[in-house]
Amino acid sequence: MEEVLFAINGVACLAISAALLFCVVSPRVDDGIVMKIGLGCMSASFGALSYHLSDGLSVGEERTIERVLLLLTIGVALVAAPKIYQVVRHPGDSGFEA
Repeated sequence: MEEVLFAINGVACLAISAALLFCVVSPRVDDGIVMKIGLGCMSASFGALSYHLSDGLSVGEERTIERVLLLLTIGVALVAAPKIYQVVRHPGDSGFEA
């Protein structure tokens, strides 16, 4: 059962990585450079996670998973940064009115 869960999670992470990579290279996704870097970080982290889940996790891979999660966190922060900047800089134009 554990192998099936690793396989499902690995395939899901690979699909997420491919979708994020498509957003990075697609000219139809009109983002700034900060968001492209963030999406690239997120794509790389999901790709690395998929790679490590493909053969199951061994006992000594906690550091690897921590590094993958750090890369994912950096990516999420970079994707969120432009919107946070817009809300702080121009509160009326943010689209978050109550």
